[in-house]
Amino acid sequence: MTEATEVFRELLSSMPDAAGRGYRAFGGPDGMTAVAFIDGATKRPGLELKFRTKSIPRDFQIPLMRGALVSRSLQPSGADAVTSFEIMAAGSEHAEVFTELASRLIADCCAAQSSGVALQTVSRRLSAWVRFFSTRGPDGLSRTAELGLVGELLCLKAIAPHTGLPAAVLAWQGPSGGPHDFVLHGGGVEAKLTTSSAPEVIHISSVRQLDESVLDFLLLFVVLAQEVPEGVSLSRLVAELRQELSGRDPAARSHFEDQLVSAGCTDSDLQKACRALHFHRQEFLRVGGDFPRILPGEIRTGVGSVRYDISWGVIAPYRLEGDQLETLLNG
Repeated sequence: MTEATEVFRELLSSMPDAAGRGYRAFGGPDGMTAVAFIDGATKRPGLELKFRTKSIPRDFQIPLMRGALVSRSLQPSGADAVTSFEIMAAGSEHAEVFTELASRLIADCCAAQSSGVALQTVSRRLSAWVRFFSTRGPDGLSRTAELGLVGELLCLKAIAPHTGLPAAVLAWQGPSGGPHDFVLHGGGVEAKLTTSSAPEVIHISSVRQLDESVLDFLLLFVVLAQEVPEGVSLSRLVAELRQELSGRDPAARSHFEDQLVSAGCTDSDLQKACRALHFHRQEFLRVGGDFPRILPGEIRTGVGSVRYDISWGVIAPYRLEGDQLETLLNG
């Protein structure tokens, strides 16, 4: 729990049910201020960010997002002008996750070395918020989303011994809308986890997922898993990776947290993610040539989205050996 999280909770418990707001300010670099507040009438949390206007890039914007209300003000004018951005939870159903996201943003901004770095953090984090609020369901992570995220984190851990952990983390692009789950050295990696059995099948959600025509290489990372009473959970994987990243490349640590948010995952979700898994196999396969798949050029005009399954037994022979994998992942 961050200091800002505790402040939000204190304000919520102490704020009377009346018009007005309870505030607490946090100082940042170059005169920047982050203000946590609770609206008394609605009990909704909010965040106000104040920066010197001259430090804000011309193209900097606070994006609109489904789960939050955004406003901007300027005061006073001239060389000492300060621009304020206010972001507030759009409804009570978003209050809990908004508090968590806003608390992280406050901590990161206040720890930034300069207002420019803080503004970059704000821009990056709020872009992740947009994706978070647009994709997240009312009940948090779905089973499909949870299993998909487990598959991507296992893939990250499998790539790391070849590239180093920070590079593997920075290659993780799937949650933020990258063309593939991992992008590195001109190639891509798609991660797939399946709990199906008899037969084991891999679900492909679009014809472009296994299209390597514009890439130097394309790999498919397959995890064959089974839900069990005791095993590895999403929360355990996240905790392990956070521990491994602790004290290491700040850019990689920040990117990791941004991708979790883009995937619709918060710490409150992790506390509930108790689904345990046992992994039978984890394999990298090279996609190309006669690899079983459907390609964009094979779809007739007028056909929209295409989803299909591939049998593990058919694609198993395309597994990569250690030396081949090392060469591809290291460029």
